[in-house]
Amino acid sequence: MSGVLEEQLQEIEHQLAEGTATARSLMQPGQTVNVDYLLGIRRQEMFLIANQNVLIQDIQKTDEKIERCRIAVVAANKEVKILEKLKEKRYEQYLEEEKREETKEMDEIVGRSQSLIRRQKGRAV
Repeated sequence: MSGVLEEQLQEIEHQLAEGTATARSLMQPGQTVNVDYLLGIRRQEMFLIANQNVLIQDIQKTDEKIERCRIAVVAANKEVKILEKLKEKRYEQYLEEEKREETKEMDEIVGRSQSLIRRQKGRAV
């Protein structure tokens, strides 16, 4: 849940509790009741409840969006791991090909050297 939205929700709950406490204190036995003031408190309470409902919906939407993003990040991480493995595999294939080429070149050098040695021996005789 978003921290800012959660704080706003807590503030609304605090204001609702204060309004309820104020209304109760005004309705004590033996006191005159200011009906207009109580109606104002009730209107404020309805306004706060409406804002509270909007915040709850916003929090739910935010939580859903966070979950979708989390799922997307998990999927992206899997793709990155796959690509990293593919890169490693291709690099290993590259190294093997380089080794084969190097071995082939060395074999050619050895073959030429042996051929040259045979020719020189043949001339020496």
